[in-house]
Amino acid sequence: MGLPREVYHAIIDQLESLSNNGNSVDIIGRQTDLKVLSLVDKRWHRIAREHLYREIWVPSDEDLRRRYSLLSRKRSRLDLLRRTLKASQALAYMVRRLRITTGLAIDLSTETGYAARRHAALVSLTSVVELCPNLEQLSGYHWLDQGVSSAALLEALARCSGLKQHIWILGNDITPGPKLGFMFDCHDGWIQLDTLMLCSNEGFHLGAGSISALVQRLPRLQHLMLSRLDRYDFHNGTLLSLPPLKSLRLDHLEGISNKGIEQLSVSRLSLSLENLSLVGLELTSLRTLQSLIANAVPLRQFAFVQNTSPEFQPGMESTSSLKGLESKSLEYLHWDALIPGSGTTLVANSIASGRLPALRKVKVPCDYEGAIQSLCRPIARKRLTSGDMELLARLSGSERYERNLRLAQIQAQRRIRECRRQPSFNVVVQDEDRTISAQYMIGSFIGNVDSKIEYSLEPGLEGSDSALVELRDVLVPKKQYDSVGRKTEMEKSVKEERLLDLKMLF
Repeated sequence: MGLPREVYHAIIDQLESLSNNGNSVDIIGRQTDLKVLSLVDKRWHRIAREHLYREIWVPSDEDLRRRYSLLSRKRSRLDLLRRTLKASQALAYMVRRLRITTGLAIDLSTETGYAARRHAALVSLTSVVELCPNLEQLSGYHWLDQGVSSAALLEALARCSGLKQHIWILGNDITPGPKLGFMFDCHDGWIQLDTLMLCSNEGFHLGAGSISALVQRLPRLQHLMLSRLDRYDFHNGTLLSLPPLKSLRLDHLEGISNKGIEQLSVSRLSLSLENLSLVGLELTSLRTLQSLIANAVPLRQFAFVQNTSPEFQPGMESTSSLKGLESKSLEYLHWDALIPGSGTTLVANSIASGRLPALRKVKVPCDYEGAIQSLCRPIARKRLTSGDMELLARLSGSERYERNLRLAQIQAQRRIRECRRQPSFNVVVQDEDRTISAQYMIGSFIGNVDSKIEYSLEPGLEGSDSALVELRDVLVPKKQYDSVGRKTEMEKSVKEERLLDLKMLF
């Protein structure tokens, strides 16, 4: 009698985790481990095969044909994948996630690929999607901006009733985007969809009430991102019509104002939000943010990023600043108001007064004076290069403020060094006759060793230059290409692929 299936799955999950390195995964190592495990016995074969086909990294169709003569008629890995899924419906039904590899992403790219290669890549990808009726996720590259050639792929996705993640990018120079009626039909069929991104290019107008109608068609929606939508498509009134969500990201929306966020703080939506990101809204009222954080009872993560610093209304500075930000549930706070103002001071006062008892991690690139750094656990000292010092000298002397994560990291390290020069205490070594033989000065440090809060200035995604995970970070793999967009010999030997997931944006 074998072990319960749950035990086998737990063992394989642990084995698969060994192939992961941060946001990267060794796909060759993962596949090899699962193939070897499937040879143990019939029980292991069934479960390892299920894991092997549950998540597939879709290779490029270009294949290794140049390694073989044309007479050998060697099939590409993508050809073999299509052939296998077509021959075995049972295997095709196992597929839940399709992840596009870097090689295929290069072929799909409008910037690096030739038109014929792009079309062939889209046709190949479409053929794989059509064979996977239980598909839940297609990730690794955004393909909706490829013109009419992507219509077949979108239609194939529309037939995947179990799809759980999707992104719409509306309107661009190549194509005006999918028709609204088709989007409605897709949403009517995607009853399992829980993660949705609606992004628009400048000047595109979807129509009044369209956003609400699209969202209301998704009964299981939990995570929603809205970016750069027209002020008439999404505004304060539309915000209040959203259903209960766990995660919400409002990104550069001209139709959202302080009034809308104030109304959000007392709406039913605030009672379900666990993750909230307000990016580029240019809100002006600190009182609005105070109310929002205080009323969103289940809120665990809050990100606030914009250029201007919100302030208190005249006459409310004393009473509101004393109250501070208050939340019993907030665990992570990302605060980045580029231009200095009262907001950063308010965050520091809230931490110092214990009004954020559950807070465990903060990311404040705009902590120019180190007020928040001094309240968190001390961070490790890291080496600064001559290039870092040149960057510090060049940008620190500028009258303009620039959002530069590396500069924030350098400034934090400089504060550590400045504190080290200040004596914390002296060590005096005396001989038996009380003659001083040596003296040592122990430098001070910045931070509070008793604090439970981690002070983080890491990028939102490994390899990124932004403190916040941006849309471009999860849509396009960052690999080096040569002048015509072909993979270099170095890239061909790389076995690791980056994990790109839309949920990273929340």
